[in-house]
Amino acid sequence: MRVSNRTLLVVAASCSAAVALLHFAIALFGPAWYRWFGAPSLAAKIEAGAALVPILLTIAVALVFVVWAGYALSGAGVIRRWPLLRAALYTIAVIYLLRGVQVVPEVVAVARGGIPVRFAVFSAFSAVAGAVYLWGVIRIGHSGRTPQAHAA
Repeated sequence: MRVSNRTLLVVAASCSAAVALLHFAIALFGPAWYRWFGAPSLAAKIEAGAALVPILLTIAVALVFVVWAGYALSGAGVIRRWPLLRAALYTIAVIYLLRGVQVVPEVVAVARGGIPVRFAVFSAFSAVAGAVYLWGVIRIGHSGRTPQAHAA
């Protein structure tokens, strides 16, 4: 089965959009969510009455993922071409892949009972997202151009 550049980058955008929505939800639902997703120190700050910094930090991280989704949509030709498109897509892919390589030691830690399975799942998701970004941007490079955005 041949997957188009457009499809790859729309899937990549969906991955980043999902992570952005998750971060917005974490900021909204508070300390229990911060703990479950691996940020107990931020949960403690919120419980101590210093909620502003952790919440703003989480929203800032969410906005980064929104921008990443935008770059993927730009690369897919769904929206206009953004500046430094290929460089940004390669950078995003590398960041996801660096986060994703943690899956190997985390699977070992899960097997030993040292960490919850969900942490390995988060890393595996990052590895997959990074691979999709990378595959999409490489395919753009091989085709010589990005798909054209549709006029509104």
